[in-house]
Amino acid sequence: METAESLSEASNLTAALSHTYDQVVRIVEEAVPRLLAETSASEAATALVLVRHDLAAAAAREIEVLVPPVRPAACHAGCGTCCHTRVTTDVATLAAIALFIRETFTPEAVAALRERLSQEIGRIDTVRPFPACPMLENDQCSVYPVRPLVCRGFTSFDETECMREHMGGPGGKITGNAVRWKTMKAVAKGSALALARAGLDATPVDLGRSLAAIMDTPDAAERWRAGAFLCPVNPGTP
Repeated sequence: METAESLSEASNLTAALSHTYDQVVRIVEEAVPRLLAETSASEAATALVLVRHDLAAAAAREIEVLVPPVRPAACHAGCGTCCHTRVTTDVATLAAIALFIRETFTPEAVAALRERLSQEIGRIDTVRPFPACPMLENDQCSVYPVRPLVCRGFTSFDETECMREHMGGPGGKITGNAVRWKTMKAVAKGSALALARAGLDATPVDLGRSLAAIMDTPDAAERWRAGAFLCPVNPGTP
């Protein structure tokens, strides 16, 4: 049975963690304007994506000192189970992904990706196994360095749980590293607040259904940095 002292300690820890996540939001809010001021229009989107990844990782490491994970994540290279779902991201990430594709993909890889993206409009998300993210190739993320922030935040302690949820069977709750998830959410919140304050589009968009339009806009990163709204309609966004 929990004692009054242990309950008090748990309550104090919860309050401390809540304050810590709020601090993460504020740190990101302050960091984003500096980043935008120091980078060129063509580099801003990619720089933002990379800095958000770094801030999320650094914050999670510090918080995990207070709340260590109950066990190691089951995630490993070559496991693309959690990629069988719809991904919501923002336009800055889309612009960074589009630039990464232009700079690193072969023409054949681009053609294959466009074919996968063309299938997204009619995609049905209620039938398992869920379709794979268009970025997934051979169970590896083809845009891993600039992947959406939500993909970094998601972890699982049990690969079997992921298989049941995403690939078939009755589905159920996936347990993972709560610190990484909450840290990701805090970084995303701070970034969205800062971008909105700067007059930049921070609207949630569907990765699979919105990327094709961004890929067809060679100056997407520059236009986003100038304040353009590149995805006025966001089909499929929750």
